[in-house]
Amino acid sequence: MTSDRERLKVTSKPLKLRVESEPYVIFLGRKFSTAIDVFDLKTRREYYLIIEAQSLSMPLKHLIDVEGGLRELVIWLNKESDDKRAKYEVELA
Repeated sequence: MTSDRERLKVTSKPLKLRVESEPYVIFLGRKFSTAIDVFDLKTRREYYLIIEAQSLSMPLKHLIDVEGGLRELVIWLNKESDDKRAKYEVELA
């Protein structure tokens, strides 16, 4: 996982993503972080996404509970604004 993937930077522009993994732990910098692998359906590129923010992890947890997992789900993902601390918005595509 993430061997050749870049980290996905999320902005206020909606991204249509296919989730390619369940959550896993990755060592970044000097700490462990939780991530998922995603595929951007528009650019056809693979990324990993850090999912530690509460506004991102809570909707993803809800999808796990309802759908039985994240793998193969197609979602729309963006932030409310381009502010660094803006909340994430997640919905099924």
